[in-house]
This record gives sequence, structure tokens and C-alpha cells, in this order.
Amino acid sequence: MELLTRKFTAQSVALATGATAKEIANWADRGLIVGQREPLGKGFKRAFSWFNVMEIGGAAALMRIGINSPADAFAASQWFSHGSDGATGYMVQDDDAIREDQDAERLPGLPYHYLDGTTYLCVSGGKAQVALSRDGTLDLKEINRGLNVPLGFIALNVSRLFNGILQRMALSSVEVLDEAYGK
Repeated sequence: MELLTRKFTAQSVALATGATAKEIANWADRGLIVGQREPLGKGFKRAFSWFNVMEIGGAAALMRIGINSPADAFAASQWFSHGSDGATGYMVQDDDAIREDQDAERLPGLPYHYLDGTTYLCVSGGKAQVALSRDGTLDLKEINRGLNVPLGFIALNVSRLFNGILQRMALSSVEVLDEAYGK
């Protein structure tokens, strides 16, 4: 998939994510962005991967909705953007037994396929949990267990974030997800 192998400039990342190029340079200089930990000399331009685009977009959104620590925002966003647990974390009841639904798969840097539901990144302090909402609600029992029963947490709608980033890049989120998941 071409999007996942493309390289992006700081300016194009800023336009896609809503962060400023100055913020991105600051975060990179502080070593907060994966693969951008080495300082560059004058005149050198950074190249960002798709996973960095989602990492920066997620961290910036988390800071806008209440996470004060850039380090915590980036840690949660990196966990989502550069990794995947594969499973949904979505629990279903089947013949009086509760089991994990293995039908949905999440790839690194992408939300679950839109036909599977809405993807959320739930964050409390240094802990993060990806949650899939199939019916517009979040399974608080599962999220609390994944976050070690926090006093509270912030939930970022990653599906909406992803759609917005791709819209600003003049790409279709439906087409990208269909191609990525082979649907």
C-alpha cells in the first residue's frame, strides 16, 4: 500500500494533522517522535513516515483534549501508530460465555476497518488501550481492565482523526481502509 511507504515533509504533516511545523520540529528535537531522535544540522529536512503522521496527529489531538504531558501523549500515540495487538479487545456474549471477538483486525497506524466499527484510543497517564465500538458505546469494563481501573481516562476517536487527516490529504479513508484490509 503506497500510503504506508510514502515519506512526508514536516510541512505536509502539519497540514494533515493540524499541528504546526514549529511544534513538529520542537517535538522532533526533544526526541518525542519515533525515528526523529537525532538532531539534524542546518539545511537538512526531516522525512516522516505514515506511522509518524498518525503518531503526531494522535499526540496533538490528545494534547488538545486534555493530556498535558507531551511525553504521555506521544507514548500513547506511538503505541497505537507503530504497533498493533491484532485483536479487537471487543468482548461478545455467546451461549452464556464471554469471549473475545477475533473477527476484526487492526493494522499499525490504522483504525479498524470502518465496517467493524469506530476505533478509540483510551488513555490514562502512561497507559493506553485501543477500543472498538460496534454500536456507538464503549465497553467500560474492558477499558477499565486494560487501563488497570483508572480514576478516569480520555478517549480519542481515532477513526474520526484518521478520516480528517486523509481528507486534508485529499484521500478517501474508505478507499485506504478497503485496500489495507482487502475488503
